[in-house]
Amino acid sequence: MIYDKAKSVSRAGTLSLTSPLGRPARGARAARKTTGPGGDSVGLRAVQEQRKQEDETRGYSTGSDEVECCSKCSCFETMTLRAINFNDLANSKFPGKVWNEVPIADQVELLRDALKARIYVIDPHSTYMRLWDFILVFCLVYTALVTPYEIAFIPDRDSILLVINRLVDIVFIKDMIMQFFMKVERNTRQGKIWVRDRRKVALLYVKTWFLIDLASVLPYDDFTDLLQESADGIQSVKILRTIRVLRLVKLLRILKASRMVKRWENRIALKSTSLYLIKFAVLIILSCHWMACVWGFLGLLEGSMLKCKEELLRDGDPDGLMAANPDAYYFFEERTGDAYNPSQWFGDSWVVRWAAGRAANSPTNPCDTGNVYIAALYWSVMTMTSVGYGDVLPYTPAEYLVCTSCMMISSIVWAYIIGAACAVMSKMDPELSEFERRIDDFNAMAHDQDLPGHIRWRGREFIREQRFHMHYLRNIDAWEGLGADLRGTVARQMASHYINHIWFFKGTKAQFREDCAKNFVPMFYERREVIEKPQQLNVVERGAVGRLGRILVPWGYWGEDMLIRMAMLRQDSSAMALTYTEIMSLSRDSLSHVLLDFPEEQMRFRKAATLMALFAVAKIYRVELSADAEERDPHNRWIHDVFETARKVGLEDDGTWSAFPPFKDVERRLD
Repeated sequence: MIYDKAKSVSRAGTLSLTSPLGRPARGARAARKTTGPGGDSVGLRAVQEQRKQEDETRGYSTGSDEVECCSKCSCFETMTLRAINFNDLANSKFPGKVWNEVPIADQVELLRDALKARIYVIDPHSTYMRLWDFILVFCLVYTALVTPYEIAFIPDRDSILLVINRLVDIVFIKDMIMQFFMKVERNTRQGKIWVRDRRKVALLYVKTWFLIDLASVLPYDDFTDLLQESADGIQSVKILRTIRVLRLVKLLRILKASRMVKRWENRIALKSTSLYLIKFAVLIILSCHWMACVWGFLGLLEGSMLKCKEELLRDGDPDGLMAANPDAYYFFEERTGDAYNPSQWFGDSWVVRWAAGRAANSPTNPCDTGNVYIAALYWSVMTMTSVGYGDVLPYTPAEYLVCTSCMMISSIVWAYIIGAACAVMSKMDPELSEFERRIDDFNAMAHDQDLPGHIRWRGREFIREQRFHMHYLRNIDAWEGLGADLRGTVARQMASHYINHIWFFKGTKAQFREDCAKNFVPMFYERREVIEKPQQLNVVERGAVGRLGRILVPWGYWGEDMLIRMAMLRQDSSAMALTYTEIMSLSRDSLSHVLLDFPEEQMRFRKAATLMALFAVAKIYRVELSADAEERDPHNRWIHDVFETARKVGLEDDGTWSAFPPFKDVERRLD
């Protein structure tokens, strides 16, 4: 909105003002063409009637009649019609209001609640599912870490682990049942839709994840326990321990993590590079842990010729091994040499060979499964990182086969992690990479052109200080690809710290501030650089600016008088950047374009422009009054007329100023 020079002063004593920013609003132009005798807009009424008819044909109503509304989307074969009275719906939450008086955002929420499916379905994004996902994460971590270790290193079933395993099984069985009641998001040609029909949900689950989830909850522990009761002999024990490998099917539960990540991907605020690094770390840890469990399981399975101290105590030590050497932790059952000298043992696995390299009374012994796991983990890390082997080596054909397979798999995993991690790390700070490239390019150019040292110093300093400006531009690029409404919301939030300080933006609509925020243009200036920004509203984002004897720091602004059309009433003075400064500028044309869609804000800005124009006119008027008559500019005669007319318009019978309430304040400030 702009104050325009009065081409003539009306006889009634009113100022001749143009429409906001010098142009009538599009809605206002259309309304004037169709205004009836009673002052109502005939065209507007016609449009409203037409929209009302269209809404009624689509199943919407703003009256009190009940209409049938579809409660399900187009992806369902069967549709349930539901009678909804919109006025009753509005009155339930906003007493005394009809549907038309409820804001659109609240209408959407009311309709969403009214159209919720009456058949119970689970929302995967509900609060309950968020808590349930945390429980699933704990169970998945337990399954990934404890289950392989239990199979490899704990031959006897531990009572505590048995209870925990049953609880974990119950959690996964419950989650499996919940999948039959959880609505599913599907991608179609019409976009993403939610499938809420339980029959369709169940059918989709059976076709996708049901068999995997079912295989992961089968009671493999009970199956191996039944076989163990009838087992006899060493070979039978080996077979039973091999059958325990079936319990590794439980690791299929880890596939649930992909579904959980999909539900949480929009709530995770970490950078993508950080997520990739976390994924690589998890992949390394799980790969090393699983290889250690496989290697330890194979070594203990093959090396069954060891007698541990605990076993001898349980059996009564019939051969008197403990009596002869009470400090030993373990003994060889079928020896070819000295029973107490591990160097003379010839075992069947790497575990026995690893134990043979130590004294029998060493705390690092194969009877302690924790020590065996540490040795196996040591082997798996060396295999993964291709460092090479030490004293943990394969000896049997089965161990050579497993070792070869682990080396092939780990080499692929390690190569993938190294390559992907390098790619991620190179993109971890693109701003730093771009800054270093610009510095190198400038240094090369300065060297080729043989620039003086002080110019090189200025150039490098400018590029370094401009990093903040480039960071802001990257933020703008990040939200440019969003939807129009979301882009405006983000822009308003980013500009809120300075746009809310400008007095004529206070109290305006959020949508208007969003549109204005999107039109602010960032500019960067060097120290002591002159800033020429006529007819633009300028806000200091960073740095300091000097203008007309004032120092403007962040969130300070100037150029608000760009609302005034007449150049002589504006202060289009230049400014100077006192430091490296970033300026946000809103041009007069951009603001004019935005105001065309907001008639209510046009009046607000029209008043603001009138007030600022009155300030400017009063200043010129006082300067003219203080000068001699012959020194006055004849072109400013109209200012005397406008000023006197304004006084006549604003003064009422009671002596107050209503049309221009701040007029007395203007005079007081000008004294």
